[in-house]
Amino acid sequence: MNQTYMAVPIFSVRGVLLGVELKTHFEKEGCRVIVAEKVLSYEERLTELKYQLAAIKRQSEWFISHGLYCVLPVAADVAEELSLKNAVLEHPFLRLMVSTAYNTDLIGEDFWLDGLGSYHSTALPLTTGKFEALRLQPSFVEETINSEFFPTIMKVIRKYCDRIIVIIRDKEHLSVLEEAGVWAVQREHQAVVFDECSRLISFSSINSFMNDARLEDIDNCKII
Repeated sequence: MNQTYMAVPIFSVRGVLLGVELKTHFEKEGCRVIVAEKVLSYEERLTELKYQLAAIKRQSEWFISHGLYCVLPVAADVAEELSLKNAVLEHPFLRLMVSTAYNTDLIGEDFWLDGLGSYHSTALPLTTGKFEALRLQPSFVEETINSEFFPTIMKVIRKYCDRIIVIIRDKEHLSVLEEAGVWAVQREHQAVVFDECSRLISFSSINSFMNDARLEDIDNCKII
C-alpha cells in the first residue's frame, strides 16, 4: 500500500487556525482505504511512526513561525516509544493524541485525549485532569448537541479539561458550540496534503475553508 500524509486543520470556533492533525491516507490499487489499527503489525506501526515524524520535522519551521500545533494520533502500544518522546522534546509544537483506553498513568502535558463519549469509552481518563485538550466522539456530539443539556455537559467536561474539540459536518452549530465554551472544531472530511500546510494560511476563516472545493475529500474510502 502507498500512503499520503494529510493535514486536517483545527480552527477555533471563531475561525482562527490553531493547528493541524496529521492523518495517514493509505491507497491500494488506486483506491483509498481505511486501515484498521489491528491490521498493521507492531513493527509496521513503528515504521509508519518513523515516516510521520520525518514529515513533521520537514514542516517544523512552519509550525514554529506561525505558533501552531501539530497533533499526531498514536496507538497505545507505540506511545511509549523513545523516538516519540524525543520528538516531543525536539518539537514543542507537537501534541500526541491517544484514545480513552490509554494508560493515564503515563500521560504528560503533551497528550490530548480522543474519543470521549464513544460507546466503549470511559470518562475516567478525563477526571485525572492530565490532558491539555480533548476531542469528543462525533456520534456523542450528534446525539447531544440539540439537547438543552448540551451546555451543561460541556460545562462539566471543562471542569477537567477546558479545551474541547468537536468534529463538525457544517457551520450550523457553530454558535451553539461557542456559547457552550467549545475551544476548537475540525471539518469532518476535508484536508490538505501535509507537506502543503502553508496553503492553510490562505484561509482567512473557517467559513472560507469549509466552502473551498479544492480541498481533499476523505469520505469515500474502503475499510480493510
